[in-house]
Amino acid sequence: MEFLDHMAWSLKEGIRCYPIPVKEFYTTKIKNKTVNMCKVKICVEVNNAKHMGQDVYKQDDTLTDKIAEIYKYYYNNRTIKN
Repeated sequence: MEFLDHMAWSLKEGIRCYPIPVKEFYTTKIKNKTVNMCKVKICVEVNNAKHMGQDVYKQDDTLTDKIAEIYKYYYNNRTIKN
């Protein structure tokens, strides 16, 4: 579960990634029901600086994979404090 390690380290260091809804919608099935969902952009917050992504994602595995990729990027580029 290296994703959880990356996320835990990032949260401890003040780095957060979360979805922000945009005014685009799509239809999907959840538990045999058709549901309208809004698409999202990813916001990366590093301490108090917020950076909004340009890409729009559906709320599915692609969003989760992208957030995991962002956490991994920051984890791999961390600097060791002495």
